Amino acid sequence: MGRISLDKQRLKSPKKREDFARLLFPVFMEEGIKNISTNDICNILSKSKATVYKHFDSKKDIVTYILNEKLEAMQKFPGLLFSKDEYKVRYQKAVKYISNILEDVSPLFLSDLKEIYPDLWGHIENFKQSAISILKTFYNDGIESEVVIKIDPEYLILQDELFFDTLINPFLMKSRKLDIKKAFDAYFEIRFNGIMKR
Repeated sequence: MGRISLDKQRLKSPKKREDFARLLFPVFMEEGIKNISTNDICNILSKSKATVYKHFDSKKDIVTYILNEKLEAMQKFPGLLFSKDEYKVRYQKAVKYISNILEDVSPLFLSDLKEIYPDLWGHIENFKQSAISILKTFYNDGIESEVVIKIDPEYLILQDELFFDTLINPFLMKSRKLDIKKAFDAYFEIRFNGIMKR
């Protein structure tokens, strides 16, 4: 779940990179990656190509930066799941946290990312596998402490994996006009109420 390697020589101003990425993020989410040219980026930022290239070496570098920010934020997920809070509270906090991170990610952005930059898409797949492994440990802990019903955690993990595959399938999400955050919230609300003892 580490950060994606960036060209360190381009890190002239971390603040500028952050500011540029913050301005470009909503545009990439709304328009996708393919529909945004270098000229569009310069127009959005009201900067020359020379200025943009001083801080990012390509459009891919900008997308990498944006993806890094999301993946880095998601790394708080395990800490929330394994905090000292009550089991149910930990689960709710972790799910809510990830849901808020996913709130502004669009299926169009994911679709373009998968098509144009499969190497970057691989980092999303890696995060998914890591999250599934973490959830398996979490479910096992819940079963052992008798908070979660006795069920083979492999079935719980299988459901999570199928759900995550659906969530990061931009074509399916887009064709069904599904919102990533709402889908995430609904799934874990069902999961939370379905596996906890009453």
